[in-house]
Amino acid sequence: MKLAIMQPYFFPYIGYYQLVNSVDEFVFFDDVNFIKKGYIHRNTICSQQAPLNFTLPVENISQNRKINEHFYVKNFEKFKNSIYLSYKKTPFFAEIFNLIENILSTDNLNVAELNSKTITSVFEYLDIQKKFSFASTLSIPKEEKGQNRIISICKKKSCSTYHNPIGAKDLDLYDSLYFSKNNIELRFIKKNIIHTHLKNNNFSMIDILTNNHPDEIKACLSEYKLVS
Repeated sequence: MKLAIMQPYFFPYIGYYQLVNSVDEFVFFDDVNFIKKGYIHRNTICSQQAPLNFTLPVENISQNRKINEHFYVKNFEKFKNSIYLSYKKTPFFAEIFNLIENILSTDNLNVAELNSKTITSVFEYLDIQKKFSFASTLSIPKEEKGQNRIISICKKKSCSTYHNPIGAKDLDLYDSLYFSKNNIELRFIKKNIIHTHLKNNNFSMIDILTNNHPDEIKACLSEYKLVS
C-alpha cells in the first residue's frame, strides 16, 4: 500500500495534489506544530498577470501548538474578493468560486479540518476517489519526531511504500536505508508539468482550477516522476 503524509495546507500548489494522486491513502499531518511563516494559511494566486499573496486570518497563532489546535477567524471576505477580482473572467470561475464558498461556509473553523477540505473537495470535483485520514487519530507518541514519526504512521497504516515531495530528498530529511530496514520503500515525487494551458504551476491550485478543464487537470495530476 502506497502512503503519503503532509501538513494540511490551504489550496496548495499542484505538486501537493500530485502527491495525493500518487498514493492509495493520504494522511493529513494535523498534529504537528503550526509554522507561522509556512503555507498552512497562506499562498499565492495570479492577479492581473502578477503574483498576489494572500493570508487567511487565524486566531492566536502559536508555533507551540499543533495545527489542529488553531482556528480561523470567520472573515473570508477579503480573500473571496481577491479571488473574484483575479479570476472572474476565467473559463471555470463559476464552478470553482462556488466550490470555495462551500468550503468557507462551514461552521467548523478548525484550520486542519477546513484546509483538508481544500484537498478533498478538489478530488471530488475531479471525480477521483481517494482515501484520506488524519494523523491525530493514530495516537503516535509525542516523543517520536522526524522520520521515526513518519515510519510509525506508515506501520500503523500497513504501508509498504511511502511517497514524499522531492524537496525532502534535496534537504536529506529522510534516510532511504532506514526506511528499508523498516520494510518501507521510500520514493520521492517530482512534478513534470508539460500542459501548455497551465499558468504558473507554483501558484495555488485555485489558479489551475479556474483556468483549466477538469480533464486537463486530471491529466496533469499524473505528470510527475518517482525517484528513489
